[in-house]
Amino acid sequence: MKSSYSNENKKWLLTLLTKIGISEVILKKEVPELYETICTDTQSISIEDLSRLLNTLENITNDPHIGLTLAQDTRLDNIGLYGYLLGQSRDLGELLQAAIKYYPIYHRPAKLSLKQKRFYSTFSYSDVIPTKNSCRHDNEWCLGWFVNQISSKTSFSWKPKKVCFSNPEPKDVSKLVNIFGENLFFEQPSNSFDIENKLLLLPYSDVDSSVLAVIKPIADKLVDEIVQEQCLESKVRILIMKNLMEEDFSCVFLAKELFMSLSSLKRKLSKIGLSYSAIRDDVILYLAKELLSETTLSINQIAMSLGYSEHSAFNHAFLRLSQYSPRQYRELSSERNL
Repeated sequence: MKSSYSNENKKWLLTLLTKIGISEVILKKEVPELYETICTDTQSISIEDLSRLLNTLENITNDPHIGLTLAQDTRLDNIGLYGYLLGQSRDLGELLQAAIKYYPIYHRPAKLSLKQKRFYSTFSYSDVIPTKNSCRHDNEWCLGWFVNQISSKTSFSWKPKKVCFSNPEPKDVSKLVNIFGENLFFEQPSNSFDIENKLLLLPYSDVDSSVLAVIKPIADKLVDEIVQEQCLESKVRILIMKNLMEEDFSCVFLAKELFMSLSSLKRKLSKIGLSYSAIRDDVILYLAKELLSETTLSINQIAMSLGYSEHSAFNHAFLRLSQYSPRQYRELSSERNL
């Protein structure tokens, strides 16, 4: 088995399983071949393998609704790049749309969709490749997570108007009723829940809209490259963007995020003529230029959004990278747009 892995998805799934009492030792013993798959490519684990893994976890934990348990313990900050991108959503509608768009970097063999009607929308989860195996735990995990996210943003105990599952009805539905309400339907064509359209406008995160307008197009391009090419440079760029506010984030921590040794990361970047510091400088310079020219944020606000605790440090860095001070660059940009 490989000693290091370049897929950052390894971290979130193993961390999550550890939280519910499933150690790597247990996984290696009970499902050794699936453990290797989890470590190397969580994105493309087949529906059959995922179902087998969750069924094994049910037996190990004696939890008949292990999917709902995982849904309750899954947090944005422990589902890797996918969680970071969802966290940029301003409202619940944007959250669901982002979930659909970025799902391939999380789990390729399934898809999400949102169908809007006059007063409500139907959010669906279905397998890309049909399987004869029961996917009950996976269905409960996926729908349960999104329902929990929506419910946490309402001022009341929200339950979906209707919830459908493709699997047969389990013996005990009490936990399902507690999460989803009583309008449950089983053996349906897909897994879905209905949500009132007015709830899609509820705020989800407090990310600054002007910063988001700059970050999202960049993130979208990088995600496309990651999905299509597994591009190391794109992964490094987006992880730097994700961790700009973390004071202790460095090349060492980046290597850990990518499950590489520091020397391996430096060697791979060197092969394509890059370094961590060069990519970080480029990310900061690009974002700073966009924020200075495309937003009305103060220079101090821009400095803070890029991880600088002091205005002067940002000024010094920007001057070093661009030959202009932030104020001079903003003035020049304004003149060009006249």
